[in-house]
Amino acid sequence: MPNYEKGYRKKSWHQIRKEAYEKADGLCKYCEKKVLWEEYDAHHRLPRWLGGADNVANTDVYHRKCHQEYHKKEKKERRRLWGASLENKL
Repeated sequence: MPNYEKGYRKKSWHQIRKEAYEKADGLCKYCEKKVLWEEYDAHHRLPRWLGGADNVANTDVYHRKCHQEYHKKEKKERRRLWGASLENKL
């Protein structure tokens, strides 16, 4: 069971986001441009619903628009690979 389901985190989500931002030098993983803190969206590399952890190693920095675009492309790719029927079950 992932830690978030137990209600337990060693660090606060704010602290994890801050450390991930600093580790990435404030650069967006998607477009590689500078992200202002106010525009920063945290992205879990391995989604929490698949057991991904709330930690710095599993957190990437994205602009909000880049994050939306990433998930839009990811969804299209899942449909292409798995078909619409499986996509609807996830």
